[in-house]
Amino acid sequence: SVADGARAALDFSLSNFQWKQAVFFAERLAAESPSDETAYQLSLACFHSQDASRAHWLLQGNPLPKARYLLACCCAQLQKWEEAEEALVSESHAWTGSLAEVAHGAPGLCLLGQVKERLSKHDQAVECYARCLEICPFMWEAYERWSWLALKAPAHSRPSAAGVAASVFNEERFAQAMASLPLPRSHPQQTPLCPPPSRPVGGQQASQLPSFGGGAPRSSREL
Repeated sequence: SVADGARAALDFSLSNFQWKQAVFFAERLAAESPSDETAYQLSLACFHSQDASRAHWLLQGNPLPKARYLLACCCAQLQKWEEAEEALVSESHAWTGSLAEVAHGAPGLCLLGQVKERLSKHDQAVECYARCLEICPFMWEAYERWSWLALKAPAHSRPSAAGVAASVFNEERFAQAMASLPLPRSHPQQTPLCPPPSRPVGGQQASQLPSFGGGAPRSSREL
């Protein structure tokens, strides 16, 4: 069928970093088989083609967790920090500290921490990074940002989560996390970097959940 052909061509284009070509075939696929998934795939192709504005528009109202994460990535590139925060944490779950409803697991928590920094919510950013490292201790960027935020603060004013990251970022936990990763799939850019934990994190069950640093956000090739 036309949809099957477009899907195969899209997969080939994404796997070989042919982003503009991927947009073309994603448009054909979305036209032939409209759904949240094909809308996400078109948005992903647009994002990789450096068209974050279009991807941002296409992702409005898409309930898929990975679509919410990609929307937050677009918002970060467009410097829409409040909207990025809302995309990662659903409106029905306002900030409670549990972080159980953050989209897309550890990568989403890391991105949320960066967004919180931009919004000057530094204590919440520290907690995001700490929870991120509980799920995936090899998320180095989260560890780096946690270290900068938590350790530069005076001891009497450090957030309660300041001691979490140091205790989970160790060789044993790293080896366990690596062993728990799923086998590689045909489209690694769509595979979550870490599986959800099998135990509650911070009293709540953590859900599955590009990243940017320094000044301007940078797009991730591992979406």
